[in-house]
Amino acid sequence: MIQKIIQASVLNTYIYEEISNNSSSIFGITYLVIFSGICLGFGVMSSSFISNPNDSSFLQQTINLIIGISIATSAVLAGWIIWSGLIYISTSKLLRGTAKYRQTLRAIGISYGPGILFLFTHIQIFGFRIFPILGAIWILLAAVFAVHTIQKIDWLGTILSVISGWVLCFYFLPTLLMYFL
Repeated sequence: MIQKIIQASVLNTYIYEEISNNSSSIFGITYLVIFSGICLGFGVMSSSFISNPNDSSFLQQTINLIIGISIATSAVLAGWIIWSGLIYISTSKLLRGTAKYRQTLRAIGISYGPGILFLFTHIQIFGFRIFPILGAIWILLAAVFAVHTIQKIDWLGTILSVISGWVLCFYFLPTLLMYFL
């Protein structure tokens, strides 16, 4: 599965077709999305710990870390399911794409491989936290290639479908949930 994640991350379009047609791959893909959420939660929470190391006790920091990882993982999982649903509706129903919802779910899920970059949220380059931005854009780009490959629709329809759902589910949902941390 690691090899398939790497192939999807380097935008190998063959792997999206293979994954979307392999129903047994859903477990590995779900673990990948969960891992991406854990990386996001750990990255965000460790970033706040690094900037304020003496704010609370070790026990309180550990509890906050566990809560943060749980919220981030839940947000990423919910975002993946909703994002896949929005893509499925817009591409299969409106643009007459060929893939079913579960195929879309698997193809979008394998695009979460670059989510490992979320671990490095605390690292700043030129004053910016570049790694989460890079990871999010990389996931978006992989999703565009995945949807174009499995739905067999034009690039403009693919890009509009993927970006609109990505902004809603990949940016606003985690941001909203992480606000409560």
